[in-house]
Amino acid sequence: MTTTTERVPTELGSPPPAGSRVPLFIGIVAVIALAVSILAFRYKNNDDKSTPSANQGPVTAGMPISPQMEEKFGIKFTILAMTSGNGLVDMRYTVLDPTKAETVHGGEDASVVPRIIDKATGKTVRISGVMPHMRGVALVKGRTYSMLYGNSGNTLRAGSIVTIVVGDLKITDVVVQ
Repeated sequence: MTTTTERVPTELGSPPPAGSRVPLFIGIVAVIALAVSILAFRYKNNDDKSTPSANQGPVTAGMPISPQMEEKFGIKFTILAMTSGNGLVDMRYTVLDPTKAETVHGGEDASVVPRIIDKATGKTVRISGVMPHMRGVALVKGRTYSMLYGNSGNTLRAGSIVTIVVGDLKITDVVVQ
């Protein structure tokens, strides 16, 4: 024996029939509206001035400048910042002269691979063997590249003051972001 059910039109204001998807749809719309409202509020009230606008260029976080390093190695350091839950140090630099920068970026001379020395402890943070530099990548003038350093023992923290050493040149009093 087969039974058939027939939907009976409901009156305006009466509850939807059992099994209706209307409550699910209303719930999804409400969640989406709430999420959009929260994002719009956060965007509108964002007082974080460290985020660069399209016209400002990259934030250099007060990175000291070394004209000698820029001339000799063809790079300009732009930021040194903690990342990955303070487990890594992200060093970024902009290439000014691709030919000169090649010695730092992918050269065989380990003395020109940037080292970071913590001013407070004197400990040196070197690029990890697990995260080697990109060898053989064609450098582009004006492009920013990065190197990741392992922060074993939590040697560095945001606010640490360090010296960046490349070959025989140094940039002192760099504040880690």
